[in-house]
Parts: sequence; C-alpha cells; structure tokens
Amino acid sequence: MNHQDNTTAGSILCQACGLCCQACFHKYVGLESPEAIPAKQLGLIVVHEPHPDALNFTLPCPLWEGECTIYDHPAKPRACGLFKCQLLIALQDGQISLKQALQYVEKTVNLFWELNRKFPDDDAGRTMIEKLGLMIINLENQANQGNPETGELLLKAGILASCLSRYFGVMDIYSHHIQRAEHAKMDTTED
Repeated sequence: MNHQDNTTAGSILCQACGLCCQACFHKYVGLESPEAIPAKQLGLIVVHEPHPDALNFTLPCPLWEGECTIYDHPAKPRACGLFKCQLLIALQDGQISLKQALQYVEKTVNLFWELNRKFPDDDAGRTMIEKLGLMIINLENQANQGNPETGELLLKAGILASCLSRYFGVMDIYSHHIQRAEHAKMDTTED
C-alpha cells in the first residue's frame, strides 16, 4: 500500500469510527492560539480548561453527526488530524487491512453506543473510559451482592474494555481511570 492509499484508508477508518470525537478517550482537544476564533466560528466549544492556561475545545464534538462534518474543512483544528489510535497506526503500517479495521470499529462502536445508553445521567461529564471503569466497578459490586441481572451487562462492559485496549491501545488510560474510580470508592466508604 502506498502513502496515498494509506492516507485514504486512514480517512475512511477515522470517519467510520469517531470514538475520539465522542469523548471516548479524552474530554478536550488542544488548540493553538490562532485556531481559537476559527474553531468558535465552526461551532466548537472553546474553553480554558482543565486549567486557565489551556486552550481546548470540548468533547463530544458538536460537529460529529455520524461522521465528521468538517473533516476536509481548511479551518479544522490541527489536533484533529494528529491523533492516531493504535488501530489507525496498524492500518497505516500495513499490519491490518481496512476491511478488518472497519470490522473492529463496527464491533467497538456498537458496544460503545449500547452501553453509553445505560450510563446514569450524572456521568455526563466523564469520558467513556471513565464511565466504563465506574460501570464495571458498580456491576461487580452488584454481582457480589447477588444481583443476577448484572452478568450480561458486566460481560458486555468487559468486552468493550477489551476492544478499547486491544484495538485502540487505550489500556493505560483505562487502567488509570479504574484505579481512580477504586480510590474514589474507597474514600467514600471510609467516611
């Protein structure tokens, strides 16, 4: 596969996926100072978070409508084109075919949306990884208390965690959020 083919295949994969755009991995995308006004004009929500010196736009991206509506726009933030998940890297390196990568994306995205509907409304400000970590902890607690209805949901949450780790390379992020969620749980039970 030549460079043009790699670029085209990567574009197809990214537009089919959108997990990064939907706040699966991160809450913010960094902006360069000159990008702030064009980003606002595009409809992105520009903020100085998580600290006052930061310049970001928030996720989920309001311009994702089943695919990126500004994918080829000249004012698209530079960072949008720089992020590469493990699956995109493997595709561009010729380690996986576009067909197989799209199958992995479909499986993961379907699980993402199925489980995303099951999260409580109070989780709205968290990434999917954070929500998933908390969901797994809560489901394990419910299962340990004898709730038989948690098994199928816990299995699906585990499969999604596995897909995110195996295909997208986010195990470190996932592990970090699981640890944070467990510490938060311990802090509340000690009070």
